[in-house]
Amino acid sequence: FDDGPYYLTNSLLELLKEKQVKVTFFTIGAGKTACYDNRSFDCTEMYKKEADAGHTVANHTYSHAIFYGLYSSVEEFMNQVQKQEDLIYEKTGTKPNILRFPGGSRTAGSKKDAIIEKLREKGYGWVDWTAQDGDGGDLDTKEQAWKNFTSSINSNIEVVLFHDYDRITYSILPDAIKYLEDRNYILLPLFHDSVMINK
Repeated sequence: FDDGPYYLTNSLLELLKEKQVKVTFFTIGAGKTACYDNRSFDCTEMYKKEADAGHTVANHTYSHAIFYGLYSSVEEFMNQVQKQEDLIYEKTGTKPNILRFPGGSRTAGSKKDAIIEKLREKGYGWVDWTAQDGDGGDLDTKEQAWKNFTSSINSNIEVVLFHDYDRITYSILPDAIKYLEDRNYILLPLFHDSVMINK
């Protein structure tokens, strides 16, 4: 789950607990003291809630500012990684060692290799996704989300991308979990030694 935490993450955590599924939250810090979907709620308190529930709290950079300088230099990107790492450590007592590039690794363009080298020096692995329901773009209906999701599941190992702000994703999640389990997938959070993590 990318770009959180949000107020909706509370409901998501309850659903995941009910379904006995652990996931990875690729978190950002910018603007989280007043949740985007509930301005009276401090979303930074959700990091500990996610970690305490046994989920992986991972780094998605502090700002996620793809179009506002995140990829302007390797140094700026790594500053944003460090800032988010510090926030996660402050809230959970653990340091993340997994990252997802905002927009995916291709978004880093010509700086990708240099960023990856710096991530390695810091002990980070990184991962893109192989499946999704399209909730990071224009997603209007549950039917569209379901079609996107099911048509993208076609390998023995998948990294499924969802966003924890999206109510359509939240509404299809129980069926998505069942769909995967019925096809003998084992649902796991990512960790540094996961086979899909690039190091």
